[in-house]
Amino acid sequence: MSGAHIQIDFGLQGEDEIQAALGAIVRQGDNLTDVFADFGEHLLISHRERWDRQEAPDGTPWVPLSPKYQATKKKNADKILVLEGYMRDQLTYQVSPNSLQFGSNKIQAASHQFGDPDRGIPAREHLGMTDDDKTMLLEIASEHLLDL
Repeated sequence: MSGAHIQIDFGLQGEDEIQAALGAIVRQGDNLTDVFADFGEHLLISHRERWDRQEAPDGTPWVPLSPKYQATKKKNADKILVLEGYMRDQLTYQVSPNSLQFGSNKIQAASHQFGDPDRGIPAREHLGMTDDDKTMLLEIASEHLLDL
């Protein structure tokens, strides 16, 4: 996935609680495709809600629109990263038995996530996980483990 994304891999990160739960699922003989699909659905919801609040994963508001751009913006002039809503609504995820990729393949997603000083675009982090997201992912993994 080009553009901007976050990725969760099994076995490539430290043994935090989520990784430990994923390891337990694998040891029970199950692959992680269904777990990662549920993770992806949760991340879609949480990212869309945060997008609507116009804030980064750490809760800080996005950098406001420049007055010059806001004055020429024909739709949603009071909203950041929203013209028609396509960037928000085109967030997606891909799963495999070992990983989840979540984000957007749109180049503008990367420009806004990381900023583009050459074009005067400040970074407006829109991808990432909150502590609440991590708690929910642990709950989802734990539910899958109980279902085995």
